[in-house]
Amino acid sequence: MAGIANDYLIYPILDLIRDEVQRTSFTVGNPFAEEPSIRLIRDHPLDSEKVTGIKLFYESGYMLDISLTFGSTDISTFPLDVDTEHPDWEYYTLWRLTSITAVGYSSDGKTVGSYLIRLLYDTKGLLTGTDVHLIEKAR
Repeated sequence: MAGIANDYLIYPILDLIRDEVQRTSFTVGNPFAEEPSIRLIRDHPLDSEKVTGIKLFYESGYMLDISLTFGSTDISTFPLDVDTEHPDWEYYTLWRLTSITAVGYSSDGKTVGSYLIRLLYDTKGLLTGTDVHLIEKAR
């Protein structure tokens, strides 16, 4: 199945998110600087082994909550030859990683910032980059 490749995307994406968080930091003093403890979340309704989220816990008491979104109904993001009759239709509608939401929390549980990262695919279905949007900035 072509979807297995998406499971391997999680770790490079985590590295990118971690680098971005350390570079921009949600708050002054960067409480996200140290190595975190990691908990993988596996709660996909169709596959209990699929990673759907990651929680990064820092000694500072801060936490980074990362949620992965799979599948899409937007056929404009599918490869050109994929339609409802295509054998990979289910993969693109249910299994392909489409976006990541990263939310940072302070030690008292307040949101310190959040980002939406959309994965961009070309007309052949190959990952070409990301589109990052700041949802909420620390006040």
